[in-house]
Amino acid sequence: MAENTDENTDRRLANLRPAWPKGTSGNRNGRPRGALSVTTRIRHVLKEADPSGVTWADKLAKALVELACEGCAAAIREVLARVDGPLPNVLEGGDPERPLRAIILPPQEDPPQ
Repeated sequence: MAENTDENTDRRLANLRPAWPKGTSGNRNGRPRGALSVTTRIRHVLKEADPSGVTWADKLAKALVELACEGCAAAIREVLARVDGPLPNVLEGGDPERPLRAIILPPQEDPPQ
């Protein structure tokens, strides 16, 4: 096992320091200002309709429900989470003298787009 010398410590700390000076971005050629994110682009595509007039969002929803009906566990979980809201986390433990209280809020409606 190596001794913990100042030289070893300096070498390990050097790996933690960024390769660029303070106040300077490490990704100068990153995404340009005003560029649309992938999420925004996907939302635009989902709103578009195919030649028959059905939106891609409707096709995607139908495909997900069809997969759930075929027994795909992941699709079933996703459909139920979208319809009924995600399952709450289970709380375990606690003191019998001071039981935990839970406040269950109704699911929120999707925000208007």
